[in-house]
Amino acid sequence: MKRKFNRKVLAAVVVGVALLAGGSYTFYTLKVRRTAARLLDQASRAEDEGRLEDAAGLLANYLAYRPRDNERRLRMAQLLDRAGTPQSKSRALGVYNRVLRFEPER
Repeated sequence: MKRKFNRKVLAAVVVGVALLAGGSYTFYTLKVRRTAARLLDQASRAEDEGRLEDAAGLLANYLAYRPRDNERRLRMAQLLDRAGTPQSKSRALGVYNRVLRFEPER
């Protein structure tokens, strides 16, 4: 008995996989955007409450999602600088260095 290649089933599987991949990518993109926005909101609230190192940590988490956002990186360095502890000032120098590496004209 000779087997037949079922093109309809193959087409259905290919279309299903393509739809699943597209839907998964869309869901992932929306989740990343929402998470980044929440981290920015939390950082703003922490700064308003005077928790400068916490705000800088939240901005560091945000930068994991948006590594090219140099304005937020600069803000993080300023928060660490204002926190006043020797460790935070040391971290601020490293962050300022990264800001200048990405934008030497600053």
